[in-house]
Amino acid sequence: MRNETVMRRTIILSIILLAMSMEMLGQIRMYNDRRVMVSRRVSMGVKVGAVDAVMEFTNEQLKDLSRTSVINPVGGIYVELPVAKFFSVSPEIMFMQRGTTVSYKWEGYQTDYRLNSRSIDLRIPLQFYWVASNVFKPYVFFGPDFSYVIGGKINLDQPDGDMGNSEIEIGDANINSYDVSVMAGIGFRFDINLDKRFLYIKIEGAYNHGLLNTYSQRELDDMVHASNVHAYNVTDKRFNRSFEVMISVGMPFYKKGDMCSYFGKRRSW
Repeated sequence: MRNETVMRRTIILSIILLAMSMEMLGQIRMYNDRRVMVSRRVSMGVKVGAVDAVMEFTNEQLKDLSRTSVINPVGGIYVELPVAKFFSVSPEIMFMQRGTTVSYKWEGYQTDYRLNSRSIDLRIPLQFYWVASNVFKPYVFFGPDFSYVIGGKINLDQPDGDMGNSEIEIGDANINSYDVSVMAGIGFRFDINLDKRFLYIKIEGAYNHGLLNTYSQRELDDMVHASNVHAYNVTDKRFNRSFEVMISVGMPFYKKGDMCSYFGKRRSW
């Protein structure tokens, strides 16, 4: 629990320092006023990538078990809503996959327990930009992630033992259907000038820190005994942790021809 408290305090402190840093960066002059105007337009895009996920146990005995991460593809769509010159909100709906692999000895046999869950996530990252050039815009982001599990599988592999290989579907008997997490990361935006439209590409990496216990309430209340229950003791808590790398392609809601009258007005913030 002490490590969990330290982790949460570290995240809160990082967010505070990040906000202070962005306030100072907000004083930096933009290199190109035209790009400032472009950034005011709402845009929509698609995002794909991979997640390196693991589950963290608070039980002292389970902490000592050998655990490896689960790497899975993910993807979704987003809308970026500019709020100020250097700040935007970018709600996104993502198809995510999380889980963990735990290796241990059971009745003298090597056993591998693998949990792989699938979920639909509503994420609301807050993005803070600064401009390095007309094309290159680094940014940092953080925000909440609300997750709902829609399925998945649990595999138990004991090749030399009596259990062999078994597989069960994930449900409310073996995982909490809901999770809330905090995500934070850094990204790089590249603006591309096409014939009739503007296009941008983003590359970003982030850390996702789950806040809710992923054990199901039915497990905790001892109402069910799933076939995988001997793989761990359903005591204390279990949390999602993951690192993710994403690439996205976005496009503002206008064509180049629409920009002439817009720039002619020379609006200011």
